[in-house]
Amino acid sequence: MKARRLPTLIAAGAAGLALMLGWGAFAKPPREPDPAPLDPATMPADKSALPTLDEWKAAAPVVVTRRSPESKICSVYRVREWIKVHCRKNFAALRQLAGNPSDVSVWTEPKSSETMWSGRDGGQVIFPLRRGDRRIFQFFAVWGGDYGGAGVEGSIVVEARWLDVEPGPKLVIR
Repeated sequence: MKARRLPTLIAAGAAGLALMLGWGAFAKPPREPDPAPLDPATMPADKSALPTLDEWKAAAPVVVTRRSPESKICSVYRVREWIKVHCRKNFAALRQLAGNPSDVSVWTEPKSSETMWSGRDGGQVIFPLRRGDRRIFQFFAVWGGDYGGAGVEGSIVVEARWLDVEPGPKLVIR
């Protein structure tokens, strides 16, 4: 056996042993399914109930109509006509700027003065996207720290619409 093949064999043997022992640290995580477009044919015409936690865990990722490079921190999922936009950044707030607030849920990771610059970050908005709907949301990010102070500034904007004259829904994240 050649010397340069030995590290490869050792690594393969260690990964195999880890799998046999049930250690997930060396196993590759399951791959997320490819994002699907917002197909109006698969979206119900009638209102449906808010998805359960198990439904969101199994939700398929969505291809958005348009997105900016800054919005790559956001993941978008769909269950029936329900859309969830989850973004990972240190957000102070999330606000609906326009549209019907009915059935909308917004959330940001709770922060205190002790956890402002550490711990989990993120925020999400869940809303239905039905024919005739249009909504705009904005995430507000925390900036600063150190000695220059801190503040809040507008960050990610989510625009969702499905006008009666359009063949299908549009979802823009910028």
